Amino acid sequence: MNSDPNQLHELLDDVMPTSSGHCGPNRASLLAMVQRECSRRRQVRAASAGAALSLLAIVMMWSSESPNESAVVKTPPPMKIHVVNDEQLMALLQDTPAALMEWPDGRRTLLVVAH
Repeated sequence: MNSDPNQLHELLDDVMPTSSGHCGPNRASLLAMVQRECSRRRQVRAASAGAALSLLAIVMMWSSESPNESAVVKTPPPMKIHVVNDEQLMALLQDTPAALMEWPDGRRTLLVVAH
């Protein structure tokens, strides 16, 4: 251990700056750094907002295009339904291979052979 006070002061002067020495930025340079950073952040925000608005405008223009004609579905006119009994139905299908099947529970199913 070094007990000489002169050597201790020299060691302290090497490690820690003196009060008259430069120990960091002064007030003016610190204020200038903060202002530059605030300005940079404002520019980034403005650029981001502009990009977002441009993207929104593109999406709105793209979605407002006229629909294709194939997308429009035309519905046929409503069909008229006539109630017929079994004999009338078989008479309508006389030239078509068809059969009327009755299930055990009483339901009926019409079977038509299509080529």
